Amino acid sequence: MKQVYCQNCGNQINDTDSTCPHCNYLRTNVPGPNTVTAEPIFNSVPKKKKGCLKPFLIVFGSIFAVSLFASLFAPETTSNDNEEDVIQEVEAQDTVEVEEDVKEAVPVEKLDPSVEKLIDSLDISIDEAKEIYAVMQSVGFSEISNITIDEVANNEEFTLLDLIADDFSVKLMLQNKSPLWISAGKISLYNKEEGGVLENIQDYVIDNEFTFIDYSKIYVEQVLKSPSSAKYPGSILERDKWQLGRYKNVISVSSYVDSQNSFGAMIRSNFFIQMDYDTGDLLYMIFDDEEIFGSIQPYDKETYEQTMIDQ
Repeated sequence: MKQVYCQNCGNQINDTDSTCPHCNYLRTNVPGPNTVTAEPIFNSVPKKKKGCLKPFLIVFGSIFAVSLFASLFAPETTSNDNEEDVIQEVEAQDTVEVEEDVKEAVPVEKLDPSVEKLIDSLDISIDEAKEIYAVMQSVGFSEISNITIDEVANNEEFTLLDLIADDFSVKLMLQNKSPLWISAGKISLYNKEEGGVLENIQDYVIDNEFTFIDYSKIYVEQVLKSPSSAKYPGSILERDKWQLGRYKNVISVSSYVDSQNSFGAMIRSNFFIQMDYDTGDLLYMIFDDEEIFGSIQPYDKETYEQTMIDQ
């Protein structure tokens, strides 16, 4: 009896075994105990186990092929992820730096348009422009719409400005870029050497002049011989024939009227009337140089014309 190899599993068995004790493989042509057979040429080379190794190789090969395919065609996620992490880190750092810069940055001050106009026109600092505008506000102005430098009265120390402020013609004298005096028409509003604010322009503003023209006509017609014949200058086309002036709570109106006298002749009469600005009540009246009613109210100026301002 000698040893041979199982044709199925490759393990050594007795040549007289009819079945393999290892895999139960049924052998054929098994020699009897006294039979001598020639040794197979290839028995020295063991056969691989049928049904075990081959499936293993197929599975292993499939896994290897899939892995190789994935490694060749799949995106480089690790590298990209690392790059994205670096980018996010940099962006986060930039965000922190920007936030810190915002915290440390001084907020930009929004300047009044009048202040900006002073800076652009006069080439002065923000503080100097603010001082000029503050003085303009203290005498009643809210907006400066135009600035012209009077070159004749301009030198290193003094600068004379012609302004349009709230639709008024205003003169402003600067001394070393600081307000020295302000006037509107014949009204002195500010003088630094006299203590600062002298008048407020709002005390001279007439918001409803046509109403006071109509009031004055009512008072005039009460003294006419023929009120129905009265003819006045047009309040629009002949606006220059009417003079209106206000000082605080007193408004003054002067003009003329053509009307019939006792003989039916048309004559022209001049009148000057003062009324309460709030109520329109008659305070004083002169008709044809004759005082008709009340007593004259103070103008705060020597003559009536001094209350007239270019508006």
